[in-house]
Amino acid sequence: MSSSPAMSESKSVSASSESVRKKESPWGWVVVMGMFVVIICTRTVTRSLSTFFLELNHHFGGGSASTAWIISINDCLTMLCAPFGAFLSQRIGTRLTVMLGGLLSFCGLVLGSFCTNITCLYMGPGVLTGFGSALSFTPTLALIGVFFQKRLAFALGLATSGNGVGTFILPPISQLLIETFGWRGAMIILGSIVAHICVCGALFQRPPSSEPIQVLSQEKNDCASLQDGCDVEKSRARSQRTLPYQQLLRPEFFSFCFVTTLLCYGAITPLVYIIPYAQFKGFSDQKAAFLLSVLGIMDIVGTVTSGWLIDRKCLRGHEVHCYASTIFLYALVPMLLPIMNTYSQLMACVVIYGYFNGASGVFIPFMVSTLINSKLAPTALSIVNCSLGIPYLVGPPISGWLKDRTSGYTLPFIISGLIKLFSMVILEATFLWTNCLKSRKSRSTARKLPACCYAGS
Repeated sequence: MSSSPAMSESKSVSASSESVRKKESPWGWVVVMGMFVVIICTRTVTRSLSTFFLELNHHFGGGSASTAWIISINDCLTMLCAPFGAFLSQRIGTRLTVMLGGLLSFCGLVLGSFCTNITCLYMGPGVLTGFGSALSFTPTLALIGVFFQKRLAFALGLATSGNGVGTFILPPISQLLIETFGWRGAMIILGSIVAHICVCGALFQRPPSSEPIQVLSQEKNDCASLQDGCDVEKSRARSQRTLPYQQLLRPEFFSFCFVTTLLCYGAITPLVYIIPYAQFKGFSDQKAAFLLSVLGIMDIVGTVTSGWLIDRKCLRGHEVHCYASTIFLYALVPMLLPIMNTYSQLMACVVIYGYFNGASGVFIPFMVSTLINSKLAPTALSIVNCSLGIPYLVGPPISGWLKDRTSGYTLPFIISGLIKLFSMVILEATFLWTNCLKSRKSRSTARKLPACCYAGS
């Protein structure tokens, strides 16, 4: 039998809404390139500051612990202040927010070149640059989700590969700059590199056809065109209009934030202590440093290939299980490190760890874009990044304390792997539980829906 006129109109409007959602603008690839540069200028510049340790310790006469707080403060503020970056991008736009963040990051590094004590470095490259990175990183990452639907994971993989590229090229460049211009001149040049965030921010704009508010208004008109019996659809549209942030209260999102926090804590220890561990095993400084370069290369491979794989049709609907599998393999490597005695064995572990480190970096923004609509993506990403602030701040000191108490790296590495495995179990359990609840609710709703809410009568 034929469908009702109201239902035909509803399906046509829904198809139009779907086309709006799936339309991808070519300008999105410009945003991907901009995000690539922003990640290099925010996340990996912080890692390159470790090359200044010896110079700063010699100049100010402090210890490694006091100097390390510069990086800890920077990383912590980048994550903890992410909600403010999302809030500001909603008020003045992504373009101005990112440009403001780039300006603050530049000023922080330039201020650091004129510092006369270690406390001033805490305020410059630590607080000011960290806060500027918070304004630049999260809004840009959320903007990619507005441009891409079908190839979202691949776009995120290309953008976040800047993390591996920066890890590979910036530390040796920073060391060369220090040897040529001294640590003050090197910090000024590093600040000029970070200033390219402002150039990238000038390119960021939301496509008019991808504004999520248009989709929402179309769904609202769609529900208004249905017959009076479709109370369920009207109620859904009304709740979306009156409670725009209700998706952030879903248990899946809370679980994902908690899982990501645990994963971050477990990931920091191998990244920070792989070089000291190689030196502890008796390998030369050059061989130990080369392990981090290989990790950066494999990070690039992991981000690009995993982004391409996630977009395959055969894996759609199984993203959570793919993420859990990635975490499982990601967790095994730290637990195997204590029994690796030869350099080739360490290199094999670093290759695997670098690959899954890059893959997990793609999954985090992709899962947020899957759970939350594009309008709330900046807020959702800022909440996730904010939850990472504490692990970035306390993770390395706790692992260092465990290393000192046990006179070795076995316990810190094993705890790192166990925490990741625990996060995987929580992720799978939460999503299986919510899927069971949804299936029960859908069966109950299907029995109560009036005839006009079905495709045909």
